[in-house]
Amino acid sequence: MNNTLSILNKRLESLVAYMLATGTEQTTTGNYIFSFDELQEPFEFVCEHEEIIADMLAANEKVLDIDTSDHQFDIIFGLDWCPNYSQDNE
Repeated sequence: MNNTLSILNKRLESLVAYMLATGTEQTTTGNYIFSFDELQEPFEFVCEHEEIIADMLAANEKVLDIDTSDHQFDIIFGLDWCPNYSQDNE
């Protein structure tokens, strides 16, 4: 049982790390949207763990706000964490 929880936790941590890195690197406005089906984990896995993933993201200092709806994570990142932020995109 502990091994199963450890594997699940590693999968979740890896997914959240990917979302944080990708979102902060790719955004030019501070906002980034991930569709469930574009993530590195199967759609069903993301749906099943949506709340946990959102909670893990919200607990990170880089995330100011997160909304989950329509099978997507809509994340607002702190601009200090977004190296490609440009005021020209506002």
